[in-house]
Amino acid sequence: MADLEEAQISLILALNHPTAVITHRVSAGRQLISFPQILRNPQEAYSISKTTIDLIPLLSSRSLQHSDKRHLLSAAVGLSCDAAAIALHAEKGPLIATEFLETGRGIIADALFERSEISILQLKHPELAGSLLELLEKLNLPPSRVFAHADNPAMPPDTEGSRRLEALAKLHEILKNIRSCQGFDRFFLPTSEADLLEATASGPIMIINDSIIEPILDRLGFTTPPLDNKWPYIWWIPTVLLAQFPLHVAGHHLRCTSETALDRVILSYSSSIKAINHPRQREHRGSVPRIPSNAAVVTMQRIPKQGTLKFASVEADAVLAICQTIGLTPLKPQPYKSPVLSALEHCHIFHFAGHGSTHPGEPLHSQLLLEDWETQPLTVESLLEINLSSNPPFLAYLSACGTGQVINKTSIDENIHLASAYQLAGFRHVIGTLWSVDDKISVDMARMTYEFLRDEGMTDDSVSRGLHHATRQLRDRWIEAELGAVTKGLQHLRLERDVQLDDVEVERRQAHWIPYVHYGI
Repeated sequence: MADLEEAQISLILALNHPTAVITHRVSAGRQLISFPQILRNPQEAYSISKTTIDLIPLLSSRSLQHSDKRHLLSAAVGLSCDAAAIALHAEKGPLIATEFLETGRGIIADALFERSEISILQLKHPELAGSLLELLEKLNLPPSRVFAHADNPAMPPDTEGSRRLEALAKLHEILKNIRSCQGFDRFFLPTSEADLLEATASGPIMIINDSIIEPILDRLGFTTPPLDNKWPYIWWIPTVLLAQFPLHVAGHHLRCTSETALDRVILSYSSSIKAINHPRQREHRGSVPRIPSNAAVVTMQRIPKQGTLKFASVEADAVLAICQTIGLTPLKPQPYKSPVLSALEHCHIFHFAGHGSTHPGEPLHSQLLLEDWETQPLTVESLLEINLSSNPPFLAYLSACGTGQVINKTSIDENIHLASAYQLAGFRHVIGTLWSVDDKISVDMARMTYEFLRDEGMTDDSVSRGLHHATRQLRDRWIEAELGAVTKGLQHLRLERDVQLDDVEVERRQAHWIPYVHYGI
């Protein structure tokens, strides 16, 4: 026991050492949080948790590539959930626990949200934005290059450190001036209690940890389908491994009762509360809404070595026809990376029907497969480099396998996948998939969703309502088929839109309406 206590003291010293390497401090915090006796002193456990969580964003320097950030942040996977549990045990309340979850997850996304905030600042207050960017550029450099120019040698360490502290003081002063401007009072600040309350204005937000869906819905009073067709909205923010589960369709569907989430509420997903609030706050700061004009539809019916999607072109034609009735000009960019990226900058709706590839080891390399996918891949990483937030497009519909899927468990807290990449690039809404999808069902899902948008109007709530309507329609069709299959035998459908690694045809019985999900406000 003495050795264990000595180890704990050493780890606390390492965690709180102000000049130690951040990764070492976070590692010390992780080991302390996992100590068997950590909860014997709840207040000390809370202090350790708070210090550790506050260090996690520092793992992601602005100067690092996204892949390097992801690698460093993998050391902190799951820490925010453990810290939130400790905060609740220490009776700090749900607000503090939620702040821990917000601070310790989605760090790469937060950096992109800050990029968007700077873009709006440049439009409203260009001088302040210029001063801010100049200081950030200096502070982004590695320590040996801080304030050193290409034609000047690096400064001695002591001079370099004092200059860096001087720049930090200037940065704090500039941030103070920015926050005094109307609409920028929360600029570069973490999620506050007011932000949490604002995010729930349109419906409850559930940060799912280890709770079961039905008790949550029951507690909120959502026990039956709405009688007046006024569906309540809920945003799910699943953590750790629950991010891989279809929480939006939890329940007993074949009982034909209301014992399902789908029959009680409309569910959307988000990676964080900030991801919900950011588009709303962007409007308040004066970003210019994109005038509805174009619908860009990209289809890849056949990819060498990946098989043919017989219904991809049928889906594309159906979407284009409906978009024309809405008043959108149809665009069919060539299925290559450069034309597609160009289309993203000018379209109101982007629809992709084809193959998706979820990279098992590096989620930043997940991609939509285009003609040049082997030489110029349209990856998550390439999408994170573009910024459409100053003139945000409305909807990205990614009708391919696994566009909302994370396979690499070390990246689960960052929630990096194709759907989140399009949202971070600036799209207000994204429809993606949690796993493999059926080629023919994809046509019906897209057609029904766009028909709903046509009939109800392209508003923020019509996207999730449209997908919910289409999902319920296809679910009901599936129930009828399943109940009939008791006497007719089971049907087996091939999953076609996933990248095929070999010629083995995998057949399995599955409810193909399940994996389609909505991300957005």
